[in-house]
Amino acid sequence: MMADATLQYASRGVPVSGEKRPPSRKAEHFFWLDRLRFVAMLDIVAMHTVGNHLLHGVGLPMLLLISVALQAARVPPAAPGAVLARRARRLLVPWLFWCAVYTGWLVLQALGHGRPAWSWFQPLMPLYGPVIHLWFVPFIFLSAPVVAVIVGIAHSRRSRPAIAVFATSGILVVLAAAAVRTAYAVPQPFNQWVFSVGTIPLGAAIGLALTTQGKRRLRLLLALAGLGILLTAAGLEWVRFPFPCESWMLRRHGLALIGVCLMACLSGGGGPVTRLMVNTTFGVYLTHPLIFQVLREMRIVDGCAWIDFVVVYLLSAVVTLAMRACPLKRFV
Repeated sequence: MMADATLQYASRGVPVSGEKRPPSRKAEHFFWLDRLRFVAMLDIVAMHTVGNHLLHGVGLPMLLLISVALQAARVPPAAPGAVLARRARRLLVPWLFWCAVYTGWLVLQALGHGRPAWSWFQPLMPLYGPVIHLWFVPFIFLSAPVVAVIVGIAHSRRSRPAIAVFATSGILVVLAAAAVRTAYAVPQPFNQWVFSVGTIPLGAAIGLALTTQGKRRLRLLLALAGLGILLTAAGLEWVRFPFPCESWMLRRHGLALIGVCLMACLSGGGGPVTRLMVNTTFGVYLTHPLIFQVLREMRIVDGCAWIDFVVVYLLSAVVTLAMRACPLKRFV
């Protein structure tokens, strides 16, 4: 997950309570989801450097869906307190470290341009950090105990009704969030949170589907992908609603749901390339805006936009690998 399920090899897929368990088998890893989050990260980095998405903006909802799904696929589900403790170590510690780094950079940048040291500060920054892209980390941290509670309830019952409930509620939440963002000027980071909240029940539905096996898993994942098709159709305005809503938000969530479900259907092993993707994703997310700002300040980038994107991504990956090779690895 990003530092937990998103950046570690994916969770184990085992049956939920109330279902017949198969014979003991080796823990399962979802390598195609590891590869998909790498692709999703390319979309995010492109937006922050070029100003255009590489994949129509599906990267963010893809990462969120994968993060929640891999947590929900853990059996037995961890208690909310245990989840918070683990996430504090794997998410909040890196977040605090990079908040300090970005704060130092922004202070130096302000002073270097003759502005007051704290001229960049906004009152809501304690909720997300000194730069807006860091909002993702506290959101994932706070969503983790919510996922733990709802998945714990689901594991005490049969999975199929729970999957249907989570999937339906996720679609309704996405529609409501798209309507809210259209009707109101929601300040950041709340607009990002509203955009993302629907991925919690949708990701939980995917995670519960991953705890099943064989043809049943395939049927459940394809059914969830079918919901993604419907959501995409709504985003393309093939379906009319009695209220205005952000059509692009519906398209992005729908396409992300389709992509994650289809990749989760695939099987196969990993390798050194997949391992490299996994080991750099979280660090690239945390470091690439700073690297881009530093390179732009030095006038190294701002030439050809897509070349800038490649340079920033590669440098972010190199910095991440260098940090992982020393005591700073806990921060990426």
